[in-house]
Amino acid sequence: MEIWDRAAARLLSREPSFQLWANWFDRRIKGERAAFDIPGDKGRREDKAILIRLAEATDKDFWGKGAQHVNTTVQGWIDEARERAATNLKPPESNAELPPQNRNALSFKRGDSGRIAIDAAASVDALRMDADARDRHAIAVTEAQAVLDACQGSNAGARLGRLLANYIWAAGESLEGMRPSLFIQHGERLRQELAAYDNVDNDHPPLPSTILTDLKGWRSAHNMVAGLDPTLMALDTARLGPDVQSALISPDEVRSIARDADTEGVLEDGVREVIEEAADNAPDPPVAGDRRTVWSVETVTNLVIELFAVALNHPGKSAAITAMGVAAVKTAGAATILGAWPAAHFLMKHRKWIETRLSNSPTWRALFVDLCQWIEQNTPIKPRDNS
Repeated sequence: MEIWDRAAARLLSREPSFQLWANWFDRRIKGERAAFDIPGDKGRREDKAILIRLAEATDKDFWGKGAQHVNTTVQGWIDEARERAATNLKPPESNAELPPQNRNALSFKRGDSGRIAIDAAASVDALRMDADARDRHAIAVTEAQAVLDACQGSNAGARLGRLLANYIWAAGESLEGMRPSLFIQHGERLRQELAAYDNVDNDHPPLPSTILTDLKGWRSAHNMVAGLDPTLMALDTARLGPDVQSALISPDEVRSIARDADTEGVLEDGVREVIEEAADNAPDPPVAGDRRTVWSVETVTNLVIELFAVALNHPGKSAAITAMGVAAVKTAGAATILGAWPAAHFLMKHRKWIETRLSNSPTWRALFVDLCQWIEQNTPIKPRDNS
């Protein structure tokens, strides 16, 4: 298996579209009857249809058009088959209590595709909207834009420019358009960038002193925005409830979970990079009580909670989807079911990590019991209960 893993990694580094054949080979090794992973495919009807199409394909019209064409076409067949087969799946449901997401970290929601998205608008309705708050917001954005303008055309300022652009986007044109959690996270990233420049041993390309002075002016303006709004301050300090102790999870673990979730297809585009930034901001090794460690850990915990919400079709349980009624979720169509399967697969793959690293809690165990039951009812897989 180690030889195959290394060979597959080299192959995928050259041509990512070969992932479907890597998945096919993994299924052969595991003894799966179906060639392709198509949840709800009763009697392997869709799977067999794809194999017939492959057998009947000619060099002129198919095989001779190159690997990327072949792989992309076959993946399209698989995606279409999954949509058709999804109607055979029973919507997953669970009575196990799903813990709420921590609103003082990045939070997540189910996107229209059924995959996980950042709930960028979370907490915006709790922000102060008075004239002073609007002035502070405008000053911080103006300061950031001035530094960004000064970085234009400078190779040394390219990295800083990207971080500033992310910050300005998260700040929004007004407080109503702010993305609070991303505003705080991107602001923290810029703080750390400035701190690195203040370190004489840093390996960053040197910047003009005027840019660094202006960046310090931005930092003061940002701290005013974050410090004088209770909601933003709670985010900035990654505040936990009384007697709540966050787990100590390393940044590398958080990055690994984000990468694997992205590879498994459970995240919408761009979500992985945002989670990785949360990990990049945190100290390594993790520090108990450090706000950046807490933010990183609570972010990955929120991701797991939302994955359970998607996998077990928890309407109204996830903090991100409380506005959705039960009927709305149950009639959401194939996207709900198609999103449930990769989420369930990811959670089962990482069950041991979730139960031991996030917390050894009866909550996770109850959720996994329900998840195993749904998988057994709808697929040939018989997951163990880890009793």
